[in-house]
Amino acid sequence: MKRDQRLILVFALVLAARAFASECDDWRAAHPDWIWCDDFETNRLASYFEYDNAGGRLTRTASVGINGSTGMKVIFPSGMVGAGSLHLAFGRTPSSYFRPVDAGTNDYRELYWRVYLRRQAGWSGGGADKLSRAIILANANWAEAAFGHVWSGGTGNNYLVLAPASGTDPAGNLKTTHYNDFPNMRWLGYAPSVTPIFDSAHAGAWYCIEAHMKLNDAGAANGWFELWTNGQLEARKTNLNWVGSYNAYGINAVFLENYWNAGSPATQERYFDNFVVSTKPIGPVGGTSTPPVITNFALDGTNCVISFATVPGRNYDGQRANDLTSGVWSTVATNIPGTGGTIQITDTNATGQPKRFYRVRTSR
Repeated sequence: MKRDQRLILVFALVLAARAFASECDDWRAAHPDWIWCDDFETNRLASYFEYDNAGGRLTRTASVGINGSTGMKVIFPSGMVGAGSLHLAFGRTPSSYFRPVDAGTNDYRELYWRVYLRRQAGWSGGGADKLSRAIILANANWAEAAFGHVWSGGTGNNYLVLAPASGTDPAGNLKTTHYNDFPNMRWLGYAPSVTPIFDSAHAGAWYCIEAHMKLNDAGAANGWFELWTNGQLEARKTNLNWVGSYNAYGINAVFLENYWNAGSPATQERYFDNFVVSTKPIGPVGGTSTPPVITNFALDGTNCVISFATVPGRNYDGQRANDLTSGVWSTVATNIPGTGGTIQITDTNATGQPKRFYRVRTSR
């Protein structure tokens, strides 16, 4: 078989392979525990009860997401403090202004939320302070009964940190009267992460950031606050008395934020993608249901170079077979860590075969 015929054969196989499904396609049926999913491929911005684009500095933009998909682009001009936010409400809320994305009837006592974050190559200044928070909105004046802050801090502001706080007294009486009512907040400690994802060495890569907030039972200090990066547990606070015996509302909002306390030291960008809120653990994209996909291939002398899309937090195996009837696949490369971009593997001396088939799978 001629080289160009082999090329056509492999390309036909790639085209016939299952496409890389959007994580949020039919997510309610696929993930009944999820409250919200936004991969930004479809414009869902009107579903947030507040979307502050900061004068065009926070925008839904093609090609800035994972593997060149659509994501949210954040521009921090030099000196800029606030570069926009997304405010999502769910469950029972104290005002119709806080429009829930679900039926608006649940009082959530436990919540997981996950977002992917990437900073441009050459980013400076650390983590830009505010990233996300889950809260209990307790009245129409934005008083908050609990705050699950995921911020940046630590040495050089290079680490994610958990900064839990309460808006009640230890018994559960609401003390805050408005948003960020700092004098009436009760801080519950501080837990830094392990990996300095905001230092210069980690700029340019996607990171899967997931947090878990579990309220305490009435009369007990048994609440939790946890953080994972790329599927690895990085920080945890336990034995928390989030709200005493307060039960007027559950966790009913998650914010994605871009607020740099001292302002950005330079004009620079960062990006969000694949935002999910759930009642159960979420994990990285492709953790259970999204298959990897071959995006391209090329012949290099006698070798075949296979390209495939990846997400951080997942490992991949490249495999080959000389026919599809035997079910026998051999390894080209194994346990390849995802980067959030495209990775290439090489099958040496592939052109010596009359035909060859390829697939990529998540490592087991």
